Amino acid sequence: MSILKPSFYKQSDSRWAKKTYRCTDGGFASIGCAGCGETAVANVINALIKPITPVPIFKYACKEGYMTSNAGTYRSAIPKLLKHYGIHIVDTVPRNSEGKLKLRNYLRSNHWAIAIMGKGIWTNGGHYILAYYVDSKENVYISDSASSADYRQKNTFENFWNQQKDVSWLIVNPRQYVRQSTKDKSKTITSITLYTNNSKANVRKLRTTSSKLIATLPRNKALKVYELKNGWWRIYSGKYAGYYIHESNLSKYQTTKKIYRTNYVMNVRDGYSTSSEIIGKVEKGRAIESSKQKGNWAYIPAKKGWICIRDSKHTYLKEV
Repeated sequence: MSILKPSFYKQSDSRWAKKTYRCTDGGFASIGCAGCGETAVANVINALIKPITPVPIFKYACKEGYMTSNAGTYRSAIPKLLKHYGIHIVDTVPRNSEGKLKLRNYLRSNHWAIAIMGKGIWTNGGHYILAYYVDSKENVYISDSASSADYRQKNTFENFWNQQKDVSWLIVNPRQYVRQSTKDKSKTITSITLYTNNSKANVRKLRTTSSKLIATLPRNKALKVYELKNGWWRIYSGKYAGYYIHESNLSKYQTTKKIYRTNYVMNVRDGYSTSSEIIGKVEKGRAIESSKQKGNWAYIPAKKGWICIRDSKHTYLKEV
């Protein structure tokens, strides 16, 4: 598996470290002193969506009241900042024994995770970092917005887990964001594929429900979309390219109820990837019901996990 890496901006970069911006509490904050969260977000956005530095993200956080002048960025601000720039959180992982295994498996499959570290290797107080991989030797790889020291960029997963603060990790799947070339080769557009989740998914001319209705799409229609703003996705390609659809009408899964029969003894996993943890098995010849599908994977509610439908060599589940 090729490892997808985020960007590695530092909040201490001389281009922006000393710049201060007014917060909604009346005080001022600088990126160098309080911008670790916004820099972590910039390291995601710059790698997956578009060229960007921490500066506009920090300014936006100050303007929207996500930042205090004396305590840094609110924990609730990070998912809001990611969403504002078109990144969706695929999961949150709590700080408990189950969450530890889940986070490790996410990082082993090269998902990215943002959270706050407590006192220890990475900080003397509170500090946002971005982890992006765990290798076979249980080393965790990190984009640390405050330091380029080797021991802070790579350390043991055990140290990493033990020193986090008591908050949930926010998980991003970078492979949902595949760069597409535009006519202008100096620019890129990142699109993702989502599915309509109801039978009345309206496509509009503009980003508002009062604008002209272009079409009403059926359930499970696949759409490539990009540029999420104010709750509206812009459609990237196909018949409705350039028009808009509200995010409430879309899901990352197909939501069709299907019945499959297993052609083999099958592993049930906690995610739609062979690198995800095995949480159970289903015997050969068993009829199972799936409530939603993602690519070549089917979610089985009765097992609370995913089973592979097919790969390049075999069909594991036959629809009946």
